[in-house]
Amino acid sequence: MHSENELISLINSLLNEEEHSVKSIDHDQLKEPFIKENVHDPIEEDGFIEVRDNRLFIKDPDIGGRIPVLVYNKELNIYINGKKMTKDTSVNSLDEINWEIAKQQEPFIITVSKDKMKVFFKLSPETASDYRLKNKSRSVRFLLEIEPVRKKIDIKGVLSSIIESLNEKGIKADLKMDVVYKELIDPTFEEIVIAEGTPPINSKDASIELLFSEKKEESFEEVEGRIDFRNRVKIPSVDVGDLIAILHQPVEGQAGMNVYGKKIYPKPPKKIILRGKSNVKITDDGKVYALSKGRPSITGKTVKYIDILPYYEIFNDVNMWTGNIIFHGDVIVHGNVTENMRIESLGNVIIYGNVYSATIISAQNITVKGVAINSRLYAGRHGVLFSQIYETVQKLEVDMKKIQTAFQQIMNVVRKRELSIRKTYIFFLLMEQKFKNTVNDINKLLKIISEMERLNMNIPIQINIMKKILSSIFMNRGTFLETNLPHVLNCLLLAFKDVSIFCENSIKEDSNIEVGESDFSEIKTNGTVRIKKNGVIHSNIFAGKDCILEKNAVVRGGRIYASRQIIGGIIGSKSGDTPHLIAKKRIYAKEFYHGRISLNHQTIIVDEFLNNVEFSIDPTTKTISYNSLDNKKDSNRKDT
Repeated sequence: MHSENELISLINSLLNEEEHSVKSIDHDQLKEPFIKENVHDPIEEDGFIEVRDNRLFIKDPDIGGRIPVLVYNKELNIYINGKKMTKDTSVNSLDEINWEIAKQQEPFIITVSKDKMKVFFKLSPETASDYRLKNKSRSVRFLLEIEPVRKKIDIKGVLSSIIESLNEKGIKADLKMDVVYKELIDPTFEEIVIAEGTPPINSKDASIELLFSEKKEESFEEVEGRIDFRNRVKIPSVDVGDLIAILHQPVEGQAGMNVYGKKIYPKPPKKIILRGKSNVKITDDGKVYALSKGRPSITGKTVKYIDILPYYEIFNDVNMWTGNIIFHGDVIVHGNVTENMRIESLGNVIIYGNVYSATIISAQNITVKGVAINSRLYAGRHGVLFSQIYETVQKLEVDMKKIQTAFQQIMNVVRKRELSIRKTYIFFLLMEQKFKNTVNDINKLLKIISEMERLNMNIPIQINIMKKILSSIFMNRGTFLETNLPHVLNCLLLAFKDVSIFCENSIKEDSNIEVGESDFSEIKTNGTVRIKKNGVIHSNIFAGKDCILEKNAVVRGGRIYASRQIIGGIIGSKSGDTPHLIAKKRIYAKEFYHGRISLNHQTIIVDEFLNNVEFSIDPTTKTISYNSLDNKKDSNRKDT
């Protein structure tokens, strides 16, 4: 146990318990032996058995004749002189023979739905049937058989049995007497509903009614006989005193009751915390009014923040004369953004011209009408850095809870066996052996924070606290950590939670980037990337949702990643570098020449022309498949 191998063995035994199941043979499914009925016509000296008009007749044999035999029938319980028959048995005229059906069916079946909201009733055909002996001609060996005879249902008796059965089952819901009577009078022998519970009335979640559009609109106006294309984008705006939103409070539902009389409570309604910033006023009845002129904006997930953002409008180029633009509202540039310039905005960024070797960062959306050349476009809270932190921290929070549980299990065993092993040694060995991906995620998180520091971004206190705790764990393995490791892990979990909440409240849910053309540029957003014109040349694109290349946009070289799907125009070209397309769900191209395709951690290289092709994961083979108008192929070729 004192060796590393023994400790690793303990870790494996605690975390990798295997379940074994043994399949048993279903003996009930074994085929029963077939009983062949032998029927012999009697001659004059023989005895025989005969059935006429529901009566059994037995004739004893004369001297030298054969004794009649009653053949065993498993469908009936036959009693000869009070003794149950279990095999073929000789009988005579003095024997007292009685019978009954071997398996008596219940007159009805009552069941309750899984959700306990309905009671089902099914009448058995046996209830409307009686049985009598089937007429059969005389035979020395005789198989006694029965046949059904229609009879009138005892409605009063069956109804009394139904009520008694419902009481035994504890059913409290009212019996639908009219439905039951109808079935007993004119039976269908189908399953019917004879009682129902009262379903709960669902709660109504809180909601925010926005009285403004969150999307910019395009409208063409005629100025002095000409269409004004430059100023066609209309930003949603409000004036002082405008009612811009209404918070509708949640409404509690009403409890229902199942068929057993137990109350069923609806899910509690979801609440919304709405907070107004300095440019808005929220009244007690949930109405939101603008206190300044500008564009209304709403952000956040757990907590919704509503604000009025001002405009910063530049009618020429952004260059050395204007300086870098750092603004807390929308930025509108009517010219170009030139080399080495930078725009940072907490609102939208709209650029009517081109972007040359510059950096554009927006907490919300970016629109570039022209071409982005050798530039960096990041949307969704200072690029995707906060989005990447959010996704990584959420994963780490789940993993760290597992690590904490596993660590505690091992420590319990160590204490029980009175072993002297340092806590930090156990913790880091556990991380190394079972949670290598977690270590990689922590390193990734620290690199993202370092990048934020390099960009001189204002890093929130929540992230700084998280970084400090991570550093105390992974950079300092001294006496303090040995003594306080469980407490430090708890603090780390709280820090992860605080960072998640901060990111949720800061990141706009749909931060999108729209650009005419991207050449040798990097584009990243937590929403959708849309290429409007010529396409993409040797660019690195990351889309938290979709990447859409409109019309005849061409992808030449580079790398495109989308968390959901890539919808392309033309992928590859007759000559040029191979582009790499990565998505989780599907990739579509109007025309496909060549490219590297990655889906669900699988990669294939396709070097052939395909028209209207779609790449996806085949649900049967679990490999990448692609089909076009011309052919369909399933491929499991991997990129090596």
